[in-house]
Amino acid sequence: MIYRTRRVLEFMTPSNHEGLGTSAWGVGPSALPTYGVLALHVPPHELSITLLTVRLPPELNYLHATIVKRFERCMELDTDVILEIMKCESGGAETSRGGTPLSEKTSQ
Repeated sequence: MIYRTRRVLEFMTPSNHEGLGTSAWGVGPSALPTYGVLALHVPPHELSITLLTVRLPPELNYLHATIVKRFERCMELDTDVILEIMKCESGGAETSRGGTPLSEKTSQ
C-alpha cells in the first residue's frame, strides 16, 4: 500500500490472494493481480469512499498504471471522474472546477 495523500491510498492485491482489490462485489481472487485506489471524500461533500479496482489481461496490464494515476489525479483535483474521462476522450483541455484551463490558472 502506498499513501498518495491523507485521503488517497494506492494498493495492489497479488494474484491468487484475497485483499482490498478482491473485496468488491463480484471480484474474487484470480491468476491476475488487481490494482486499485481507495479515496476518502470529506466535507463539503458527504463523507464517502470511492474504490477503483483494475484487473487487466496480461497484454493490457501496462495500462493499469495510467488508469490508476488518472483516477488519483481526479481525486486530488476533487473533480468528477466521469467528466475527466470525457474531457480526455474528447481531447479537451484539463480545467479546474470553474472552467478555467489549469495552464491559465498556474500562469496567473
